[in-house]
Amino acid sequence: DVPDAALRTRVQALGPRVRDALRGALSDYVLSRYRTGTAPDPDQISRMMQLTLDRMLGRPGARVLLINVMYQGPMSRSP
Repeated sequence: DVPDAALRTRVQALGPRVRDALRGALSDYVLSRYRTGTAPDPDQISRMMQLTLDRMLGRPGARVLLINVMYQGPMSRSP
């Protein structure tokens, strides 16, 4: 979500870089903070992504909005 029109234009122009940076933040969460077998922490994920986005743009103004976090628990074995 980018309310400021000038910043929105910049974010759109940097689209692939923005997506790559956000994927990197998610990868960092998965590799360093997520514990296998537990539900992911959407608050921590969004904080990490927001910090990454603010750093990349050089200022706040764009907001990361998580719509859905999917989690598949351990598969049970059939007898």
